[in-house]
Amino acid sequence: MDATIMGGDSLLALLGRPIEDQGVQDCLERLARGIQPELDAEDREVYVDWIVLNELGLELGFDDQAYLEALDPTLRRQGPVLFSQVIFHADGPVMRNFPFKLPFGLSLDDARQATRTRLDAKSSQRRSYLSDFWRIAGLDVTVAYRDAGHAIQSVYCRMPETPWALDSHTRLLPTPEEFRNLFGLRWSQLQLRAALAMFGIDRHLASVRREHVADMRREYGIELYFTEGRRIVGSDRRYPNAQVFSAVTYYAARELDSLCWTGPLPFDLNFSDTQQDLVRKVGHRPVVHEDALLSGHAVWCFEDGTGLNVLYSNLENRLLRVTWMAPGFWSKDEPEAVVDHGEKGRGARA
Repeated sequence: MDATIMGGDSLLALLGRPIEDQGVQDCLERLARGIQPELDAEDREVYVDWIVLNELGLELGFDDQAYLEALDPTLRRQGPVLFSQVIFHADGPVMRNFPFKLPFGLSLDDARQATRTRLDAKSSQRRSYLSDFWRIAGLDVTVAYRDAGHAIQSVYCRMPETPWALDSHTRLLPTPEEFRNLFGLRWSQLQLRAALAMFGIDRHLASVRREHVADMRREYGIELYFTEGRRIVGSDRRYPNAQVFSAVTYYAARELDSLCWTGPLPFDLNFSDTQQDLVRKVGHRPVVHEDALLSGHAVWCFEDGTGLNVLYSNLENRLLRVTWMAPGFWSKDEPEAVVDHGEKGRGARA
């Protein structure tokens, strides 16, 4: 193989091109013996395919253009598929070292501080936690490390998902305190429906009764959760089986394909906050704190009984979902209180 053509910078130069592009086809012929990406025909909610080349320590990702660029959802799986992601690996249980030059002048032998020095010169904003993240020349770049930070484990470069367009007019959205004051109200109460009228809550009442959630991700970037009144402190005990308002989840842009919530968040959080920012702003340690390869979450319980459950990305080192919970909604015995819709649109294999 031609190491010049196969080098990391050359591969990054192909990102954003459709799979029919001659340069992409040449890449697939040289690296993948001509294997072609193909979206799963049986799962219509998957918009990415990966070609995994263990012997080269390389993974190539391909995204549906309409999904990636937030185009009209009816265009999904109808148009171009773009070469959009690439992961360069070091030796591991399955992978071999990527044998050519890494992008940005990096080497798999680079330690964390040397990597930061090199990439900090290309981007003024780094977010760090278990990995380091930069936005460089329009690409999201995550570097993970091995050997206690003395060498690089992987370099993951990808085109970011385009956010959904926000309305041009300014919306005065409820504060966390205003949502807090509604906790425990029954779904049928006029007080609750009047307070949530700005969200068109009446259009979601059938879903509230059937699924106990009002999904407003695409309109406002939130979901409202309801549960039995017996669980929620402060609810009317005369109606223990009635569904009462019990939690709100705020979403970052394109998390579970959501619009970005633009109103205030609890504890003055921001979706661009890092994991360290999160702990600093809340002010004390969480009662639950778990990290996985791609994401992690933390849960706090406060003196007034309310709770906070935050999901964050360990790839981009930023917040993805913030859930503000009524007293009694979350407990250690039922940690998965908030429903995860399991969006399959796009995923990393790093």
